[in-house]
Amino acid sequence: MTTRWSVRFEEDLRLRGLRPATCETYGKWAAAFFQHCGVSPARVEAAHVRAWHLELHRTGYQPRTINVAVSALRTFFRHTMQRPEVVAAVRNVRVDDRLPELLSAAEVASLIDHGRTPKHRAMLMLFYGTGMRTSELTHLRVCDVDGDRAVIHLRDIKSRRDRIVPLPERAREAMRAYWCGCRVRPRGTDLLFPGRGQPLTREAVVKMVRSAASDAGITRRVWPHLLRHCFATHMLEAGCDLRTLQILLGHRAISSTTHYLQLSTARMATVGNPLDRLRPQGEQQPPA
Repeated sequence: MTTRWSVRFEEDLRLRGLRPATCETYGKWAAAFFQHCGVSPARVEAAHVRAWHLELHRTGYQPRTINVAVSALRTFFRHTMQRPEVVAAVRNVRVDDRLPELLSAAEVASLIDHGRTPKHRAMLMLFYGTGMRTSELTHLRVCDVDGDRAVIHLRDIKSRRDRIVPLPERAREAMRAYWCGCRVRPRGTDLLFPGRGQPLTREAVVKMVRSAASDAGITRRVWPHLLRHCFATHMLEAGCDLRTLQILLGHRAISSTTHYLQLSTARMATVGNPLDRLRPQGEQQPPA
């Protein structure tokens, strides 16, 4: 893809209001496609898209990743090139709705305790104590934390809506210990957890969580968003209603929140099973 079309594609993505991370991802996949097929955008045919789609399958990419790549091509040819017929036949790959293997409360406590620095421990507490997403944590500003009201104002989130979440006391103490212990306060940024003059990358946050899990002796796969799943499920098990949990998580649809009912073993245990209500065979029915 030439520089001219690359710039045009980036402009179109911004005009559609997509997040910077999404724009970057779409740009990379579009560039990968043209590098693979070796044809200019004006000469691409549906057969080139189909061949690349099959190549992604053969290479072993996960279905969600393939769907992102396909979405990038759809956007490019439909909106930037005005050639929708090129991607008309391409379809998304079916994604298996597999439930994640959650951490127990004891494992979460051990994970937090094994954060290697006060900064890491504060980040882990916020992940589990608020259910915020990785992008929300990496862009969290100092002014977004209201210590007096014990709340955090999360801005410009995935659903394009702000939300207020409670700030747990333990997380507030951990944040204070991290901030007061900084030898050199970050300059030129108001981010609470800055990287080197810019927001922390997603890769850096994933590495931090995996290092803490390894030090804690947790052998299962652990990633930042898993702590959001743990927060939601453990909140349900503690008696939180679905509507309140929907607000805390920032879900537009309640159907996204009900997904956690499948993960809550405690909630399922409180629902009686019809088999247990059957009378044993041979037992006489009590007189009316």
